[in-house]
Amino acid sequence: MSSLTSLVPFEWFEIHSNSRSPQLRVGHSSTFIRSSSNIYIIGGANPSECFADIHSLSLPSKTSESFIWTKLIGEDLALRRYEHSAVLSSENNEQIIIFGGANTENNFNDVHVFNISTKTIENWTPKDNKLVSPRTHHSSCCIQNGLYIFSGGFQGAKAVDDAELYRFDLVSHTWSCVPAHGSPPEQRHGHCLLSLGNSRLYLHGGMDGRTFFSSLYSIDINEKPPRWKEHVSSSSNPMARAAHGGVSIENTSTLFIFGGLSRSGQALNDTWSWSASNEQWTEILCRSLPRSRLDFAYCLVEFIDNEQDSKKVIPYMFIHGGTDTQGEVFDDCFLLRLTFDNDQ
Repeated sequence: MSSLTSLVPFEWFEIHSNSRSPQLRVGHSSTFIRSSSNIYIIGGANPSECFADIHSLSLPSKTSESFIWTKLIGEDLALRRYEHSAVLSSENNEQIIIFGGANTENNFNDVHVFNISTKTIENWTPKDNKLVSPRTHHSSCCIQNGLYIFSGGFQGAKAVDDAELYRFDLVSHTWSCVPAHGSPPEQRHGHCLLSLGNSRLYLHGGMDGRTFFSSLYSIDINEKPPRWKEHVSSSSNPMARAAHGGVSIENTSTLFIFGGLSRSGQALNDTWSWSASNEQWTEILCRSLPRSRLDFAYCLVEFIDNEQDSKKVIPYMFIHGGTDTQGEVFDDCFLLRLTFDNDQ
């Protein structure tokens, strides 16, 4: 294809590549780097293997019209994990911060950094690393030189017994507990944690045992003191879910969520948007739907339209892999354009 700008808004586009793609997997992460137009896939697992690798997916550009997969690291024991989180550093756009997750033996609470330019892994775990317990299936955000995490998985369907919000300082490499007021969300795992405006964090969904959540909370870390707020919409809401994906669009103050696992045990493939300006949910009736799935990798992709004088940035949701509730694990990947041509 000549350009991502030709994709139809809210129609899922399946990515095909002549290069060798990562093996089918769940519980992995994907992170987009705008400066290089690459998506980085880290770790994950399938029924036969827990992966310790990193792959990159290069998007079409002026020099290549193809999607190209490249294996950057084939085996690094520090990477052997699934249901971790991985986000771009807010301090250095050549670093991806990796936290937590599990392998087949243990849950983790370590912090590692993937240096993109050198393709090396650094261990940033504090020597006294007792504040934040090992956890899986959480979600993280990186803003204002801090990595923020909330709750996560303990064992099976059970969440860790912890409903605190934590911050990892990217300069001092130390953890602290955010002194949040208000009514905090209950402990959970499989939730989404997203940011808007470089200070407000949004938390959606998740589960703990047999309890599934449909609630949406936010907290402004610049507020003194920070205070949790639950957002109740007068419109229809997405059903309770866990192990779904989500992205946030800064210039329209909008969140998007996709897929996941419902309370009834059904895999989902619906898409919803939430507007921070009017505090309303809207179901997006997308076309060419991917198969229903949960526990997939997801991230926001921002593509600069060089054909326009304004150099408009066009947002997309990217998803890769995951599983259904019958045990089929996927290795496919998709893009969903999230704005119409007249959106600003």
